[in-house]
Amino acid sequence: MSAHGDYSGVIRAAGRVGPPQGGRAVMFVTPDDAAAVREAAIGFARQVGERSEKPAWLLDLDFRGNGVFHHLDVVARNDKERPGRAFSAALDAPPIYKPVGRRIVATLGEVNPTKLLSVHEMPGQNLFVSRFRSEAVAEGQKLALNRSPGWWQAARTKASWIVVHALPLSKAGAALSFCRDVDGVVLVVKADETPLEDVAAMREEVEAAGGFVLGAVLQGVRADARLISRVAA
Repeated sequence: MSAHGDYSGVIRAAGRVGPPQGGRAVMFVTPDDAAAVREAAIGFARQVGERSEKPAWLLDLDFRGNGVFHHLDVVARNDKERPGRAFSAALDAPPIYKPVGRRIVATLGEVNPTKLLSVHEMPGQNLFVSRFRSEAVAEGQKLALNRSPGWWQAARTKASWIVVHALPLSKAGAALSFCRDVDGVVLVVKADETPLEDVAAMREEVEAAGGFVLGAVLQGVRADARLISRVAA
């Protein structure tokens, strides 16, 4: 599976869920394969953007690391392919992050701590990738995800799809708090290495958090991004 694989099956499954109007939201999760879930989210976001009038948003929940943004910046062959102009993703709604223990301490002068999330256009693609201004936050400041239905509602008016990249659940299971805000969840697993009981356990975690599992994408099969619609219990 790669960012260049064919995600048609995943797109068809995801297209069956969501509201009759506005953009759809899908989250990609994995038990422990960070590279695989990143590639799946990127590949899916690119392809839904190609099929849509409005751009797709690729939302990375790795606020401190901005792993997806940095990956796209590193693999770019030249400056024209790197993430470009930034736009605010504050959306006049409570942010989808919050400080842990104390208020956010800004380090770049008069920075509004509720407006640290931006989206950057990807040149030549109908796609924007998120970036959190972690440099504007004091070192050691811990952040948590914050449920903000108003933010998701506003984002659906801006984007055709909101594709959520979650950190591996073994490192940060907090992403499951957004299960009720997205229309469906795609599990990303290793075809020959992830035991079925682990896949079933991950499905149960998602469903217990109020999420709807669309299926599982298998890494390491000839048909890229093969979607298994039924996940064994």
